[in-house]
Amino acid sequence: MTFRYNGGPADEKTLVAALQFLVSIEPDPQDFAERCMERGLAEGEEYDKLMKSHAAGIAAAKNAIKAFAEQLRPPTAKAMQDVYYRLTRLPKFRGATARSVASRALERGWRGIHGWQ
Repeated sequence: MTFRYNGGPADEKTLVAALQFLVSIEPDPQDFAERCMERGLAEGEEYDKLMKSHAAGIAAAKNAIKAFAEQLRPPTAKAMQDVYYRLTRLPKFRGATARSVASRALERGWRGIHGWQ
């Protein structure tokens, strides 16, 4: 799976697709740790390699997340908070890892936009 965003308008559908991509590439923490241990691999290094293999999609997803926030109307932290809670409560982001990835991506991608901290 990959994600592409080349700029321009980023609607909520684009935002959800970006978040789904980020969730899809995140390995299950327990399974990943066990696989690394079985193979005698350093978790941090293997995680970095995995994320590097998705670098273009990650960059595109981050750009889409930021663009959505910048284009949001009304341009307020309250409007962003409403979107944040609506999206992080979607069934597709219900699992612990999925919710964590989606929340972290929004929090980091929106930092400093319209008063988001």
